[in-house]
Amino acid sequence: MRVFVDPGDYTLGNLGDVAMLQVALRRLRANWPDARLDVLVRGAEMGTPSFYGAEAVPYQGMADWFAERAVLGSAYDRLAPGLRAGLRGLQRAARRSWPGLLETAMRVRTSRSPATAQDVRRFLSAARSASLHIVAGQGTFTDHARIHAGDVLNLLELMERRGIPTALLGQGIGPLTDAELRVRMARVLGRAHFIALREGRFSPGLVAELGIPPDRVQVTGDDAIELAFEACPERPGSDLGVNLRVARSAGTTDDAIAPVRAAVGAFVRRRAIACRAVPIAKGPSGDAVAIAGVLAGTGYDGDAGATLLQPIDCIQEVGRCRILVTGAYHAAVFALSQGVPTACLAASQYFADKFDGLRAQFGTGCEVVHLGGGDFTERLTSVLDQLWNSADALRTPLLAAARMQVEASHAAYDRLTQLSSARLVGSGR
Repeated sequence: MRVFVDPGDYTLGNLGDVAMLQVALRRLRANWPDARLDVLVRGAEMGTPSFYGAEAVPYQGMADWFAERAVLGSAYDRLAPGLRAGLRGLQRAARRSWPGLLETAMRVRTSRSPATAQDVRRFLSAARSASLHIVAGQGTFTDHARIHAGDVLNLLELMERRGIPTALLGQGIGPLTDAELRVRMARVLGRAHFIALREGRFSPGLVAELGIPPDRVQVTGDDAIELAFEACPERPGSDLGVNLRVARSAGTTDDAIAPVRAAVGAFVRRRAIACRAVPIAKGPSGDAVAIAGVLAGTGYDGDAGATLLQPIDCIQEVGRCRILVTGAYHAAVFALSQGVPTACLAASQYFADKFDGLRAQFGTGCEVVHLGGGDFTERLTSVLDQLWNSADALRTPLLAAARMQVEASHAAYDRLTQLSSARLVGSGR
């Protein structure tokens, strides 16, 4: 048994995507203890225990295999437009019908680049020997992530052409207006074993519009809920958790820092409480810089969460909070799953839909506050007061909602095991 896993973040730089991947690998390992688990990653190893013995497959090998420059390399750029189009068509045909021929051509082209050739070989070896292909939890199928969505669809299509069972788990879908992407998704996702969605407000309708049969679709909640739910402390925390996402996908710039700082600063001074930084995106362009800007002048003297390197670190920090304010989706997931009421900051339609979907899953205690407008500080302060005052009463229903989603998510993996086992037996694999 060999399972090929396509994660939400190839660089493993987003703690929410890493949490979803860890849960997926843990469940796959429980269902198939002796299976080889291959994970597509870029520049990272899978050697820590939290990745359950998974093996790294180089993303660059896949990128080179599907690249327009697969055969000619940089010489492709010197071709006339018509010749480029013709070559792209030939390469697509070769991937479908004559993959050995394309691989030979690439081997010749990469003969002076052993590392490139090795990456392609490792990718193809993992893909060709897969018994099952999983797209682990992510929010890739949306307009702003079109390039990543193309990667996911390329790999799904490759597996489906080889008759490998495929499934998508913990998926968030939309907003989705790109006509070309919708057509391709309808064709590729329509052949998937089944699709588990992390919210039931928007994604089911979009999947139905793509023509996916409803008996192959299930709403489970986010896979990462399980990690946070398991770590929930016996007693609620006493601090204010803070996150702010400044990114194109979030529709925010550094201009968002000042109004959030004004609301947070006034709130913590009036309540005489401490703050905790809860970054989800790591690295130089991650959440820590924006969070530090929000916490300036509040008396916070920490490192803005720079030392929270694993999902469990972030989860435990959230568990020390009474409420959370966040611009990052998975900070909200980590909080709500521990019974911590959350104010979610939305500017783009993408983030508004993610947070509204999360509110539909958890109910009261997940409040969406839209950034912008002259009254933003007052609106956010009012929501923070409301959540703080009702935190004790909200804890139990939030934890009940988390438990239900964990159970639904486990049911999806059980369904995967039953369906794929029947398929594997029938195929003789």
